[in-house]
Order: sequence, then structure tokens, then C-alpha cells
Amino acid sequence: MKIEQHIEIGKPTGEPIVLKVLGDDELSTTNSPIGLEQSTYASPIAAQHKPSSRRERDDHYADVVIHLSSRWRIIVCKDGIQWILQQRSVALPNTGTWSGKSYSTTRSGLMAACSDRELLLDPSEGQALDALPSTFREFITERPRS
Repeated sequence: MKIEQHIEIGKPTGEPIVLKVLGDDELSTTNSPIGLEQSTYASPIAAQHKPSSRRERDDHYADVVIHLSSRWRIIVCKDGIQWILQQRSVALPNTGTWSGKSYSTTRSGLMAACSDRELLLDPSEGQALDALPSTFREFITERPRS
């Protein structure tokens, strides 16, 4: 059974975007910028269409590496020296911020932090972490420059 909530978020033009939170982190927008009904599971904030941010606490932080769930993610720190495991303070549809729970320069340290918090119960999350280079320095060297 899905519980549906309607939330209005103002657009710069003043016209609201109406979000329907359908449960299980599914969002549906009705007056989206392109005028179509859209649904997504990809990101808890995908329907808001905001520009990326350089503040680590923001939903739209520019350097997210992996979303483990709607409330857990791994980012590159703003100084580009380590990975940060972050937790969102509250679940959608509430406004929340992300805060660092673990800081690591090695994949094994990151995996240990995730494992300690039981974030790797789904094999796909472990595979996503396994795909990272063994050190943060290698990650920075291998990633495409923007």
C-alpha cells in the first residue's frame, strides 16, 4: 500500500512544482519544468532540479560518488583529500542536511565504515564500493577532469 503526500516547492518563476511522495523513496512531479509527469527512484532530490552546490551538507552537493540509500551516500570532500560517508538528518519529504559519519582515504576503511552501519546488506552496494580504487589518491588520479 502506498501513501501519497503532495508537497509544493517553489520554482524561481514563482510557479510551484508539486511533488507526490509515493513511498519507498519514489517521487512523482506534476508541473515539472518540461511539463510532463515524471517518477524517479534514482535520487531523493532529483525532482527539484537545483544547481549543484559546493557545500557538503546540501542535497545537491556536486561531488557525490555513490548513493547507498535515500539517507546514506559517499562523497568526495570539498578539499578533494578523502571520501566521506554521510547520513541525511531526516527522511524525505522533510528538509534535512547531510553530515559526515566517517572519513576515509582507503576503500577498505570506507567498506568497514559501511559494514559497521549495516549499509552493505544488498550485494549491489558492496559491488559499487569494490569498483572504487583501493586508495583515494588513485581515485583522484583516475577520475576524469571537469
